[in-house]
Amino acid sequence: AGSYHFIVKVKDQYGQWSDDKTMVALTVTPPWWKNNVAYVTYIIIVLFIMWLIITARYRANVAEQANLKEKELSNLKTQLLDNVSHELKTPLSLILAPLESLQKSHKDSDTQQKLAMIQRNSYKLLDQINQLLQLSQRPSTAVKHVTPYAINPVVEQLIEDFTPLFKQKNITFEFEDLTQKTIPIKLELNHTISIISNLLSNALKYTPNTGKVLLQLLTQKQTLIITVSDTGVGIDKEHLETVFQRFTRIDTSNQSGSGIGLALVKQLVEQYGGTIELKSELNKGSCFTVSLPTTQIDETSNLTALAVSKNNNLCAVKSNKILIIEDNDEMRDLITSLFISSFTCISAANGELGLALCKNEMPDLVISDVMMPVMDGYQFIKALRSDTAISHIPVLLLSAKADTHSKLKGLDLLADDYLSKPFEPQLLLSRVQGLLTIREVLNQHLKQQLPALSLTTQLDPQMAQSKDYVFTERVKTTVKEHYQDEAFSVEEFAAALYLSPRALQLKMKALYNLTPSDYIRNIRLEFAQELLKNSELAIGLVAQQVGFNSQSYFARCFKAKYNMSPKQFREKS
Repeated sequence: AGSYHFIVKVKDQYGQWSDDKTMVALTVTPPWWKNNVAYVTYIIIVLFIMWLIITARYRANVAEQANLKEKELSNLKTQLLDNVSHELKTPLSLILAPLESLQKSHKDSDTQQKLAMIQRNSYKLLDQINQLLQLSQRPSTAVKHVTPYAINPVVEQLIEDFTPLFKQKNITFEFEDLTQKTIPIKLELNHTISIISNLLSNALKYTPNTGKVLLQLLTQKQTLIITVSDTGVGIDKEHLETVFQRFTRIDTSNQSGSGIGLALVKQLVEQYGGTIELKSELNKGSCFTVSLPTTQIDETSNLTALAVSKNNNLCAVKSNKILIIEDNDEMRDLITSLFISSFTCISAANGELGLALCKNEMPDLVISDVMMPVMDGYQFIKALRSDTAISHIPVLLLSAKADTHSKLKGLDLLADDYLSKPFEPQLLLSRVQGLLTIREVLNQHLKQQLPALSLTTQLDPQMAQSKDYVFTERVKTTVKEHYQDEAFSVEEFAAALYLSPRALQLKMKALYNLTPSDYIRNIRLEFAQELLKNSELAIGLVAQQVGFNSQSYFARCFKAKYNMSPKQFREKS
């Protein structure tokens, strides 16, 4: 583009140039994208883009600051709710604790009525506090570790609890179970109860007398749908979204409430990847629909149904500890769910980790899978039985291998029982209870052999061949050889048995419910008793001969064990 001048001469046919010259002027117009208007436009566009970028960054920064401030305020509010709820629980517990004794000691009807009112409202307050605590908790990131269980018996129990309340208001309460099978879900049990009970409580509260409430349970593909519909006061359209906000109440009735329940339901449902929908029409009723994902159960879906059953006849104390070794996370959680209400449960993903837990935790019983990585069940039980410190622990092998050869292999390795998958949950519970009972009986027999002067012939000959009996004899022999040495310590005791002091402590506690130091003292007192009965030695010399370096300490220990002083015992003898 631009202006150009050309000087033109011509050449004739003979190749001669002419003397005349002609100047030709040309002007080339630039394309539209290179003219001045275009350049001005470009500058404007660049400036506009720069302005947009700066503005966007500024807005993003403002939004980020606002978001951070909102999060900070939300965290402060959550922390406040959490702190207040916890602080309220302590005095509330102190109110509830004496109520039972007061109700027993005050029989007159007026006092009973007032105490019942205090108790009823205290529990109502406790329920509100628990809901506040749940509302203040951040959504869990460990949902995958929740134990799956069947929702059907949970719903049935809630129906049983709510039916009398609906009858009091003359409300027709119906339940339709359209699932036709046991539905396993993966929510924390208390969260499931909170979701359903809050929806039912809401229906109970806002449904007038002679109304109707319907609870439905159905499944669509991998989704569980819980529907609670009522013929209550209903909600107008403009308030349908706000009912799920915290502390929000719609003034459609004169019912009291805190506005926590539905907010908690929404939070819990969304925490587990579910949804909640509300359809309502003023003065006609409401319908809440909760959709929750179900879970898949390998091998034994019926196991989940019994995991939360209240008809569990397992008679165990919570102090018993069970180790569950299973490489499948869901199966491990399922087995744990069977025992968690009655036992302290610990778990490991393979035999190697399980063996380490046996040494550190000393469980009362081990339930182990057979086919596992790193160390399988057979290798685990072989290592367990070869380790004196933990060889006494009962082991129940659990495996998909149901053939006779596999069972015999496990029993030959001294497994206490073998159960094949799929198995009946009640059978597993009974087998575990049976093994613990047998272990307790055996421990009582072994404990009877601990006294230094007892007759070993009292023990069953078959038991006399067991490793536990051999260990008991070694324990007794070691202390009998060293009881006169006042410097004989637990460390020396453990070293003589080729164990660490901690391992000896755990094993003796598990077998005899005695510590090593208690046993050493008992043996010394047993021999002291014989010397007091059969010799004329002074009490101080008797104390020295059995390993006590203090006569006063010896006298205290003797009286604590035999309920009389050494002098009184000698006089009585």
